Amino acid sequence: MNSGKIILILLFGILFTAQTVLLLKNKKFILCTFLTAVQGLCALLAVNLIGSFMNVRIPLNFWSIGCSSLFGITGVIILLFVNVLFLTH
Repeated sequence: MNSGKIILILLFGILFTAQTVLLLKNKKFILCTFLTAVQGLCALLAVNLIGSFMNVRIPLNFWSIGCSSLFGITGVIILLFVNVLFLTH
């Protein structure tokens, strides 16, 4: 495994832990988790709709939908960085 993948795994682990702690501190855990998922999925849809004009797309698969619904808008931004840094030539 190269260092780029290890850094991404650590970054996702840190984000998941931080978001879980912040959501658990909130009294409305279920509502906040649901709203985070909806915001992330809407952001993923918006990136794919608007990004098609600029040739920037995030493929819709299990991992991208899961990341955007779990981390919300932050997850979509991370997917864009990963797309730009590792997938474009």
